Amino acid sequence: MAGWRVAERVVRAKGAEPGEDRVVVVEDGGGVRCAAVIDGVTDKSGRDYGGASGGALAADSVAQTLATLPSGATVAEAVAAVSADLMELRRKWSVADNDLLAPAAVAAVVW
Repeated sequence: MAGWRVAERVVRAKGAEPGEDRVVVVEDGGGVRCAAVIDGVTDKSGRDYGGASGGALAADSVAQTLATLPSGATVAEAVAAVSADLMELRRKWSVADNDLLAPAAVAAVVW
């Protein structure tokens, strides 16, 4: 993606809340290295995650992971890192590995 430039970006929640969606743009000296739109899955569990929804926590986790990957990371390494960080998020909040209502997110990533 060398030479790419992001001209405009915005995240606007439906309501007054900050929402569960994130936009990530990782730039280095050569332009945009990674761009992603992340949609936190709407939390239907009713759990309290310290004032945040499970979808927002998951979206934040994915965004943070993508933003901190080393510049030479491969797509496979990125997927492994995102998956590991989401599993760590589940452990932190004592959510079972097989819980279908665990914090989750989907993302479209250009690498």
